[in-house]
Amino acid sequence: MVSITSTSQTSISTPYRENRKSETVPDFNNLLEQGTSSSSEKYDFSSMSRQEIADAGQHLFQRGEITIDDMFRFQHPDGRLHLDTSGNRTELDPSQQINFIDETRSAITNMEMSGEASREKSGYKLMVELLDKLEGKSID
Repeated sequence: MVSITSTSQTSISTPYRENRKSETVPDFNNLLEQGTSSSSEKYDFSSMSRQEIADAGQHLFQRGEITIDDMFRFQHPDGRLHLDTSGNRTELDPSQQINFIDETRSAITNMEMSGEASREKSGYKLMVELLDKLEGKSID
């Protein structure tokens, strides 16, 4: 069984969350099983490398637990793309440790502070839903 733990569970109050109906998001703590492994493995999205996060995203996507939009965020957990001086995309260090939950929370906060959250096609709702999935929360 693969489970996700978070060291920080700060709640974010957003206009989008206030207007949502009661629903439950998938609890990643109970979703993942390693088909060939008999041992338990934990995903702690508060401390994983870029590659580990991308691999977990691929696994969740293949199981139908996240959307293609979520998958993009797993591939770019801190929202960064690296460009060389010619504007060509280059790879970031796959071993760099990232707190995916805090990075997602920070992206949401930045969208709220900049006013981007109120723009319909900003991706704000997707980010809030992803954070809820990462935290395994019920949404009231």
